[in-house]
Amino acid sequence: MNKNKLELTELLGKSILSDDLKFFMNQFDLPTDPKLNLDYQGNAYDTRSDNESKGIYLNFDGYIRYKYNYGEPTQRFGTSKDELFLFEVTIENIFYNNKKPLPIELPFNLQFDDHKEIVLQKLGKKPYEKSQSSYGYSWWTRFDGFRILTALNPEFKLIWIRIIKLTLNEQEKEKIKKFLNQQRKNIRSENSQKILDYLNKLPTYLWKHRKDDGDYFFKDHG
Repeated sequence: MNKNKLELTELLGKSILSDDLKFFMNQFDLPTDPKLNLDYQGNAYDTRSDNESKGIYLNFDGYIRYKYNYGEPTQRFGTSKDELFLFEVTIENIFYNNKKPLPIELPFNLQFDDHKEIVLQKLGKKPYEKSQSSYGYSWWTRFDGFRILTALNPEFKLIWIRIIKLTLNEQEKEKIKKFLNQQRKNIRSENSQKILDYLNKLPTYLWKHRKDDGDYFFKDHG
């Protein structure tokens, strides 16, 4: 990764011990040895490293929880089950409080105060979910490997973002969705009758009729 232009989305899945993440965290004064948050089995999860003054918040899972939710990490730097891996990044707009420029580049060249039309244009796709919230509006957009929350104020201007790595289940759903979308071009309504005719020729169709006629060899479960 080019350390002079870090991409937030490329940090997802990296170990807190990686050079890229160390550089990023040191650059923005984020704790590199955060206090572990442990589940009932003693495994680290949802451990935070924050810098409220810069509006940057990182969330990590330990190796055990990370592997379960996201799969085997691409790189490990030890054998500890509590080695931390980044799965979520939140960047808040603190400009209104201190009038200082944003210290970090947002994905897709987003800028805080962008109006909703600009946000949609930069993201290049429509959100899969929209909802109202206490601060205004929440728009979720999904990409390969991650999803992004663009938070808009009541005037529909961008005020903060959150980037979350897709879980294994979410990735599998996306694969199935893409596969089904690709198959749509092969669906022809004129073939519907051919399919029905083919179903009538399947042996299971004949077996059902033999069962209905009293052939006790065939059962519902087989």
